[in-house]
Amino acid sequence: MDTSPGTDTPASSSRSSTPAATRSFAANTPDETLSVRARDTVLVPRGYHTVSAPPGYAVYYLNVMAGPARAWAVANDPDHEWTLAP
Repeated sequence: MDTSPGTDTPASSSRSSTPAATRSFAANTPDETLSVRARDTVLVPRGYHTVSAPPGYAVYYLNVMAGPARAWAVANDPDHEWTLAP
C-alpha cells in the first residue's frame, strides 16, 4: 500500500507519510483494522477487506494471490450491497 497527497505526487519514504486504513473481516473471525503507511504490506488470508485514505490523499492498493489454487472468489458484503445501487 502506498499513500500520497494528491494523485500526482509520489509518497515519501518517510514513516510520517499520511496513513491509510485497512479493515478485514469475516464470519467467525475477529475484525482487524490497521493504519498503514507508504510501502507497508498487509496479509489478508480470508474475508472481506477494505482500504481508504483521508480526503485529498491517494492510496495505491495492490492485491496479489499466492498458493497452489489461485481463483478469485469476489463477493460483496451483503450488508453493504446497497452502496452499489444506482
